[in-house]
Amino acid sequence: RVSSRPSVARPCVNVRRAAAPRAVRAVIPQQAAFVGRRAQPQPLALASRVVSTAAATEEVSAVTTDRVCGECTLKNLKMSVFKVRRVINQLRGRSYEECLVLLEFMPYRACEPVKRCLMSAAANAKFFGLNKSQLYVEECFADQGPYMKRFRPRAQGRANKILKPTCRVYFKVSERSAGSEIEEADA
Repeated sequence: RVSSRPSVARPCVNVRRAAAPRAVRAVIPQQAAFVGRRAQPQPLALASRVVSTAAATEEVSAVTTDRVCGECTLKNLKMSVFKVRRVINQLRGRSYEECLVLLEFMPYRACEPVKRCLMSAAANAKFFGLNKSQLYVEECFADQGPYMKRFRPRAQGRANKILKPTCRVYFKVSERSAGSEIEEADA
């Protein structure tokens, strides 16, 4: 369709606000909204609170020291949740290095994405100052994701529905304390 109006570059309606300094955008633990099993961070409302950069850096350091684990969520993995659980159930409670060795030599297709998720959780834990050699899998699970729906043509003009499953994988790794290593050696 040809327009009779001359083409003029109009300004974008959705203009982004200037980004706040990194320290001000930090999330304070009291402002986390609980959704499902884990706390989802909510951004600070900039208009409601003015914080000096020194106070903001103190808040950020307080937030980083409160966290004593590394977490990772892998969403929309195109695989059945039952196939992923078969792998994940072998890893629960084991050390990080032991899990990597197991994932390397298990004969399942689910091992590769689970290994990437575990390595990401360990990298997140390292960012918060935890030692990778002391990490263990504290919590891990796989939940059912949305189904991708496809249709297959059949005889006499009919169609059959094909459901392709997806799943979500969650890992939480923490550092072992000295007392828990002694208890495991006794068991």
